[in-house]
Amino acid sequence: MLDKRRKIWFIVIGAIVVISVIATLISNRKDRNNKQGNNSTSQVNTTVNNNTTNQAVNVVNNITVGNSSYKNEQVKPNVANLNDEVKQKVETYLNNYYKEVWKDLGEEYSEDDLTQMLNQGDNTIQGDSGFKQSFEQVYINNKVVSYSYYMAGNFRGTSREKVYGITFDVNTGEPVKIADIVTSKQNYIEACKKYVYEKIKNDKRYSSINGGYENVVNTHIENLEGYLTEDGIVCVIIQKYEIAPGAAGTFEYTIPYDKVKDYIKSEYVF
Repeated sequence: MLDKRRKIWFIVIGAIVVISVIATLISNRKDRNNKQGNNSTSQVNTTVNNNTTNQAVNVVNNITVGNSSYKNEQVKPNVANLNDEVKQKVETYLNNYYKEVWKDLGEEYSEDDLTQMLNQGDNTIQGDSGFKQSFEQVYINNKVVSYSYYMAGNFRGTSREKVYGITFDVNTGEPVKIADIVTSKQNYIEACKKYVYEKIKNDKRYSSINGGYENVVNTHIENLEGYLTEDGIVCVIIQKYEIAPGAAGTFEYTIPYDKVKDYIKSEYVF
């Protein structure tokens, strides 16, 4: 009788232990699921916030010339992941560039007039004519951060478009010029010309290009224009109307790093 009671007692104790282990496992699994769910929510929110920052538009101008109203909208540059000092330098540079473009467009106004208009922040837009300017952060690593600029629209009845790009040192906020990173200027220029001319001749817009376009292309490349991207160096940006009718748009070509790596400083080969 005593042995039978012991057996029953051992069975009960064993069952309790098994149930406790199962309960613990279930509880741990729920905790992990909750943590994963919280992390996923955080990532989604971060993405949404970044997108909101990238797409924030500030209307900085509304000018009436005669009976026509012109608007200038600029997209607030994304300066995420930059320290405060660098952020301020980058924002200052890009905002000044915005102003320089507007000054070129409104050349009949004095600099004081333009400054006043740019600072008005008029949110009342009348009419459909005008243009938009935007700087998009296209590349960032532990060495550089790059922005591409795009302006499009019409002003005083003329269609406008401009493309540009700028790279900054991500640690200092100073612009990184191609001339400052090239170790062999002549070899770099020759490599870029070879690559760009091959691309142009295979471009579907080639038949629309004006005769003598080579002089324009050579000037852009020899001036060491451009900026750094993940895929390579944008070594030439030929603006709309420069070598072809407006319908052809802008001609922009990016040379891969492996084609110029021997002619630029090694720390800028990504």
